[in-house]
Amino acid sequence: MLEIDEVTLWMGEPYIVNDKIKVFQPNLRQILAYGERQYFSMIQTLCSTSSNMKSQLADMGLDWETIEDFQMFMMLAQSLDKEKTQLVLGDIDLSKFKIFENKENGEPVMVDQENDIIIDRLIYLRIVEYLRRVHGLTRAYDRTKNQFVHEMAIEMDREEIQSNAKKQYKSFLWPLISSVKAKQGYTKQYVLDMQVFELVHEANRLQVITQSIALLQGSYSGMVDTKKIKGFSEQCNWMRDIESNKRTGQEIKEGTY
Repeated sequence: MLEIDEVTLWMGEPYIVNDKIKVFQPNLRQILAYGERQYFSMIQTLCSTSSNMKSQLADMGLDWETIEDFQMFMMLAQSLDKEKTQLVLGDIDLSKFKIFENKENGEPVMVDQENDIIIDRLIYLRIVEYLRRVHGLTRAYDRTKNQFVHEMAIEMDREEIQSNAKKQYKSFLWPLISSVKAKQGYTKQYVLDMQVFELVHEANRLQVITQSIALLQGSYSGMVDTKKIKGFSEQCNWMRDIESNKRTGQEIKEGTY
């Protein structure tokens, strides 16, 4: 797991993977200018695993349960040119990378020969885990117990894709923006300059504060039986750690059918 603290994420400085690769955290103004839907589609593509693409892989004659994360990334990278990923990867153009074999360990590596940039499995993990932390995403990892359930999972995925295609896109950012702006009284310009992690964290913190105050008021008035609430003292602490709870046990969104 990527060891990077919340304060560093909140500061929003570029995450330096190595001397060739930096991962950037755009602000809302940049994301909205790029297109919110297109932006989160790009992020989802970068962070996808084979469990996110069961039916698409099946249609290609591939078994999603046998494809590793880095292998999936190498397959998808060809569709992500510089124009699509510039907000987070700067001048790196993933579509220019070719796949080679590391002669020392036999592992596959992606190489941009023109700019002398290498992405191996470890570098890939650092890039993707940072993006997941920033955007509040978890790694999808599903496994099935037999062939029948395997095929059923593919069909369920296909139906979900078809269903989502018929739905009107709903903004992920708007509920967060409107909540933070209404509660804090920020100007529009201030909110537009916020970065993703800052916005998401502040919205979550405001929700925790509201819930904590409501519990305290309920306990003081006698309307809440504190003995029936598990971890009451912790739930009343609106400064409690809310990020580690998301990471612990959820870094892999695992399912077994």
